[in-house]
Amino acid sequence: MSKTLFNWVFDQVEDENKVIVSSQSGDYSYKDLLAEINKYEALLKQLGDIKGKRVAMIVPKFSAFLSISFAVNKRGGIFVPISPMLRSEDLTSLLDLIQPHIIFSVDEVNQFSFKSILLKWAENKQVSLFLSSDCTNWSLHSFTGETIPLEEEPMTLIVCTSGSTGVPKGIVVHLEHLEKAFNSIDTGMKFHKEDHVLIMPPMTSVAGFCSIVGLMNQNIHVLATESYSIPDVLRLMKNHKVNKIFTSPSLFRAIYLFAKNADASIFEHLALVMLVGEPVTDDFIKETQDLNCKIITIFGMSEAGGLLYSPLDVREGIEWNTIPGVEYKLKDPNDEGIGEIVFKPDFQFGGYYKRPDLTKEVYNEGWFLSGDLGRINEDKKLELVGRKKDMIKKGGQQIIPGEVEKVIASHPQVMKAVVVGIPHQVYGEQVIAFVQGDPSLNKQDIYNYLTDKLARFKVPDEILFIEEFPIIQGKVDKITLRKIAMQQLEMNKQGWS
Repeated sequence: MSKTLFNWVFDQVEDENKVIVSSQSGDYSYKDLLAEINKYEALLKQLGDIKGKRVAMIVPKFSAFLSISFAVNKRGGIFVPISPMLRSEDLTSLLDLIQPHIIFSVDEVNQFSFKSILLKWAENKQVSLFLSSDCTNWSLHSFTGETIPLEEEPMTLIVCTSGSTGVPKGIVVHLEHLEKAFNSIDTGMKFHKEDHVLIMPPMTSVAGFCSIVGLMNQNIHVLATESYSIPDVLRLMKNHKVNKIFTSPSLFRAIYLFAKNADASIFEHLALVMLVGEPVTDDFIKETQDLNCKIITIFGMSEAGGLLYSPLDVREGIEWNTIPGVEYKLKDPNDEGIGEIVFKPDFQFGGYYKRPDLTKEVYNEGWFLSGDLGRINEDKKLELVGRKKDMIKKGGQQIIPGEVEKVIASHPQVMKAVVVGIPHQVYGEQVIAFVQGDPSLNKQDIYNYLTDKLARFKVPDEILFIEEFPIIQGKVDKITLRKIAMQQLEMNKQGWS
């Protein structure tokens, strides 16, 4: 019998009374979690055998999320975590793709009704829907209709991508995938039994989930946030003397700047921060100069786990090293030496759920097309330069948004810049820069600054100021930014400003 996720975690327990997970809603020992897992097993037993059935979960409460995941896994089901932050159209698309047999969902989040969407989707399907207002007390709604086929391929879970740059997809994940992904994070963070580790990537993501269950497997106290309210996160850190954090640059920057002015003692135990998910900007480096802990970064993908990490403190520079067992090469480099980075992780990619066509496009003989562009610099080190799909093609010229973003963000009054391409009748695409910065900053200031720093064709055709970037599952939502840009430019044409 193959090892299950439940066994991988709970067979390693050294002290069942040790508090192993904490969140804003409370602290839980292994014993507490086992009691909650038993509760959800009892709910699932009402439905008979669930082996091969897909169980979707929209559950923002940390303990309930974990307990349902383990209960489903223990009974042979396949759990499918879904972010409560998805757009309604993405949620419906995912449900149509995954076709869950069972759904656990909170009624609503931030006045957005999941209940109404799910009740409508479940009509005329043989689906069991558990709904709750508090992720504690559940009501069962059973539907009859079209029978949904069971899953024939063995898998632990299906992780749904954010859809921030395209149609949402499901990634088939096996236990080995989770183990290897956690080991890659451990390569940089070097966890110890005495650690108190705050995990901030969404628990519905590979990075977030593998970190949580991996730390539990190692009997290390893990903290996860159910809300990105900064005061809530800081209270959690202070109460548990957090000494390591795994997060994105933008989230950590927000936490640090808030705490620096409110209660800097929150960071007195902090020894290490590992950044993931987005580039480290010059602005981030300037604003964290006086923080007395090491800050490192890792590069990875949901499909392939951690791939590269830099052991240097990011304030001293970034020097990418491959995670042990990972290989890479550049595919079809251009005249500037920029090519797509192709990785070979040390485990088998499970593929995109029900999309063998997409799997074939990106995965061949163990090599994974990352969609990221890189080059080898003068020091013979790999340098990341941007996403292939984000590349803007303007009048026959290729523009890498990351390069333009980096130059704009180096302006002393700019906090963050995101560059996107939108259609143009003559040039194919035009360059739009969204800028978050000092209120006194104006477009001409930025254009003057860019004059001798970028080739003319790379200078943005339009600069739009924005107070807050739209975020989906911890990443900037570029689909929404493109819509905003097209709407704004259309208004400008009509004489609005």
